[in-house]
Parts: sequence; structure tokens; C-alpha cells
Amino acid sequence: MDYTKQRIGIFGGAFDPIHNGHLVVAKNILDSLCLEKIIFVPTGDAPHKNIKSDKKNRLNMLKLALENKSNFEVNEYEINKSEKSYTSETIRYFKEKNPYAEIYLIIGSDEFIEIETWHNMINLLENCILIVALRPEFDNKNFLLDYLRRIKRKYSSNVFLFEVNAQNISSELIRNRILLNKNIDFLVPKKVCEYIKQKDLYRHSLKINTDAIKKFLIKTLSPRRFIHSVCVANIAVDLAKRYNGDVFKAYVGGLLHDCAKEIPNGEKIRMCNYYGVEVDKILMAQPDLLHQFLGASLAYSVFYIRDVDILNAVRYHTTGRGNMSLLEKIIYLADYTEPNRIHENVKYIRKLVYEDLDRALAYCLKITLDENKKRNRMIYSLSNEAFEFYKEKL
Repeated sequence: MDYTKQRIGIFGGAFDPIHNGHLVVAKNILDSLCLEKIIFVPTGDAPHKNIKSDKKNRLNMLKLALENKSNFEVNEYEINKSEKSYTSETIRYFKEKNPYAEIYLIIGSDEFIEIETWHNMINLLENCILIVALRPEFDNKNFLLDYLRRIKRKYSSNVFLFEVNAQNISSELIRNRILLNKNIDFLVPKKVCEYIKQKDLYRHSLKINTDAIKKFLIKTLSPRRFIHSVCVANIAVDLAKRYNGDVFKAYVGGLLHDCAKEIPNGEKIRMCNYYGVEVDKILMAQPDLLHQFLGASLAYSVFYIRDVDILNAVRYHTTGRGNMSLLEKIIYLADYTEPNRIHENVKYIRKLVYEDLDRALAYCLKITLDENKKRNRMIYSLSNEAFEFYKEKL
């Protein structure tokens, strides 16, 4: 065998659950790129994903879906890891196992637009050929193409777009159909459908559509602000894990915190009037502060979010307030410390948030108040209230 021409596809994901769209994408890429095989790698503890079903169930469903399918196999590398699963480490693992092979990493377009938030992303791009699977129904193609060109130019990477003829199916769609007692027989392999029914999976998931949230943000925010929002969501997830908070609520709050940020100030005021948000003289003078209140209103009205803690985390993420909930603190501090922030003392605060959340909050509030005083800005009442409540933690 000529090992220099061995071509292996790596298809990673939560597969929560595996569905027919995954299989069509894999088969199209296998045949079109003449790959020897595609290895499905279900994630274990994934830092970027809100996984609804446990490792064992996801692995079992994947094995059932791939039964008797030549050129497809399952690998349990990430499932068996006790720590977080990072794609860069997974690719390095397969490179070491197959030193003469070309490794093709297959990811979806929704995943690709977040790739700059991934751990050790540059090393990942250096060790594989990246195949971005795009369905014809994807409604943000221009954004995706611009982003792909930027990634290729910025990192000199081997990234290719591959359009696949597949149904517009997502695991989240399937989970929501299960919640609504709708039929999923045509969306997943028969044995997977039977397994889901037997184990009574996905009937108690929180019905918040994060895919829809991301699509909304892509359309309404600049690429820079969208990446910032994803980074905040990922930091919020880490902090929720550290302090035993709700990981999914942290992710949703992080995604949505700046959803109204780039609305023009005049439009912000008009929309606040429409939604009944009071605009006092300080907010009229500093209308940028309105985005936290308006963001909570949009989360409620556009995405039907009724969880008060998520709404308040969005509502107070800029000013803070006295006696904040754990989730409110997490979103405030994730916004302050996400990886693209470069302000003074941010390295110290990034360390502090994992040691003492309240002290980190007090420290950030003091910095913000001092900065506003230097600029002769009026201090909003909630910011004063927050600092008075937490200043003893300094």
C-alpha cells in the first residue's frame, strides 16, 4: 500500500443524537474526496457544546447508526478522556496513529464560524485539511464565504467549502420535535429512533434554540461582535462549571448578552419606548447602556425566553446591580474577561475569576467606576448600587 496517499476523514461532534443529515454529509464527502474511511468521533466533555444526553447513550446511538456501513467507523478517544475534549488534541492523536495519512477534519458551517474561539486553533489548522460542510439551505452563505476567505488569508490554512445535498436537519430540531411529541422516524436511522424511544431520551430538555440565536446574531451583529459573543458564552460555560452553575443558561446568557449592542442609539431609544424600558437622563446621555435592557427585552420577545435568571443576566451585564445571582455574576465577568479583551489588569482578573468570583466582581466594578469618573461620566445608579454591595470583598 502507498501510505503517502492514505486519506482519512475525521467527523467529530456531539451526535446528540446522530441523524440522517450527518450520514448524508459523511457519504458525500467520502465519495467526492475519495477518502479511505471516515472516523466518527463523539465528543466527551466538550467546552463548546451543551450536550443533553450522556456519553454512553450518544455512543450507543452512533454505533447503531453505523452498523454494516463500510468505510465508516466509530472511535471512542474523546469519550474515554477524563478531561475536556479539544479538537486540536484529537487531530494530533490521529496524526500520531496515522503518520503517513492526510487528515481531513469535517465540521459544519455553524461550527466553522466559531473556529477562532477554539483551543489551539492555529495548531489545529496546521495539522489537518479542514472541510466545511455547507447545506444548500444555509441562509448566511455570504457571511460564511467572507469569513472563510479571511481565515485562509490570515492563517494560510487549507480550508475548503464543500456543498452537500442533504436535508436541513439538526440534532436540536430532533430534540425539540421529541419534546412536542412529533414524529422523528424520517430524521434518524430506524434503530436510533427505537433507542431514543426505549430510553425516553430528550423529553426533559430546556426548549431554547441556540441555533436560531446564533443565526439571529450573525445577521444583526458584525463578525467581531459575533465572535465576542461566542467567546463570552464559552467563558461563561467554564465559570458555570467551576462554580456549579447551570451550564446551559450560562451559554445562552453569554450568546445573548450583546444582542442589542449594535443597534443605532436612536433606534435603541425608540425600541426601549416600545418595550416599556424607562430611559432616564443618564441613559439618554449614555444610550450605549441601553443595550443591556433592550437585549433582555429582545431575548423575551424574539426567542421567547422566560427564564428570569437568563433575562436578568442579560439585563445587568454592563452595570451590574446589588446582590447579583450566580448567573448574573458569571455573564458580567465573562464579558469583562473574554480572550479578546486587552484592557489593563485583565490578566490578573482572568486568574481571579476562577479563585473568588465576588472579589473579581468587586475589582471590576471599581475599575469601571474609576474609569467613568476620569471621563467625567455620570455614574448610573445600578453601578453605584453594585459597588456598594460588593466593595467589602476587595
